[in-house]
Amino acid sequence: LIYAQFSGAGSLRGVEAGWNASSQHHYHLGSGPLSRSTLSDASRRRPVAVFAETFAWLAGQLDRQTRRDGTAMLRLIDSTPIPLG
Repeated sequence: LIYAQFSGAGSLRGVEAGWNASSQHHYHLGSGPLSRSTLSDASRRRPVAVFAETFAWLAGQLDRQTRRDGTAMLRLIDSTPIPLG
């Protein structure tokens, strides 16, 4: 699901197509092909806190100016807003 955010995919179908298009590069992740049903289950079952904590850690890696500029809302693929700041 983090791949979905970084890729800018707007739907589970887009995530599935994008991820599976370059599946030969995922061997080192131990990941196989994805299906929409797997993504849907993962999205439904994962608590939002997992993504909020991941975002907080990633945001902490940014320089000060970029963090300041990022005061807008962040939309996750399931459209759950996380206020920044």
